[in-house]
Amino acid sequence: MSRYFQAALVLLYVLLTIFAFEVVLAVSGCRLSVVVQWWMIVGWLGFCFGSAYVWAGVFTFLHAHYRKPLRGEEARLSPAMDELLQKAESKRRVRVWIDESRELNAYATGYHTITISRGLLEDLSPVELRGVLAHELGHLLSGDTIVATAFLTAGLLPKAVFGACRAGVFLLRSALVRVNILAGVVILLVIGVLLDRAHLLKAVAAVLLFVLLFMVLNRVFKFFALMLGRQAEYRQDAFAFRLGYGDGLRRALERLAASEEGTPSRYYIVMHSTHPVIFKRIRRLEKMT
Repeated sequence: MSRYFQAALVLLYVLLTIFAFEVVLAVSGCRLSVVVQWWMIVGWLGFCFGSAYVWAGVFTFLHAHYRKPLRGEEARLSPAMDELLQKAESKRRVRVWIDESRELNAYATGYHTITISRGLLEDLSPVELRGVLAHELGHLLSGDTIVATAFLTAGLLPKAVFGACRAGVFLLRSALVRVNILAGVVILLVIGVLLDRAHLLKAVAAVLLFVLLFMVLNRVFKFFALMLGRQAEYRQDAFAFRLGYGDGLRRALERLAASEEGTPSRYYIVMHSTHPVIFKRIRRLEKMT
């Protein structure tokens, strides 16, 4: 159930961003026909949910420390992925990239990409490697990565508007610090009158309201997105177990737990982490076994 609730939550967030943006355009005096408004909504939905198909390629292109596997690495990864896809009864073509980091990390992104760190690849046994890859494959096949990418892409619109506002506020503040308080008040009043004469005061107010609204909404939606993301980790642990790799995944998680310098506080996990406490994941896999 949490999978569909997560998709519905992200869909609502995507719609809110484009609806609010259209309201800003309308208040600013930009009159759009109903047909254009609907095309903007459909296009924005397609762009956000379709971005997963290209975002992984763009991300790996922009970061030099991501690379294709060497022949020795591919000799370990290709048979493992073929075995997993066969057991999952999936014909999807999945590519695996190597992150040159020594940190123990792996994640799925986009529509068909799994990235695993060189440190993790070197440390894991064949059974543990299959357990980790099975977990990440579950994210791809269930659509978790598509929903997560849509949420991040939709957030770019309010972030762009917020960035433009912050740049304007910075320039205005830099100009006001050079004068005294009375002169600053006079300058602000003059700017307000000029904006009103140019019929832009409502537009500026709408943009500011848009920014303030999404500052609040981002916190609310991010909280629920993180909570549902942690549930997705449990789901994909169960997926790896159903494929027969629960023991390998559990052993890999124990390696990760041993490499962590300290356990984050519960507050940090709830408010900032996309993953649950690793020992809870291990305990659930033990219960399944």
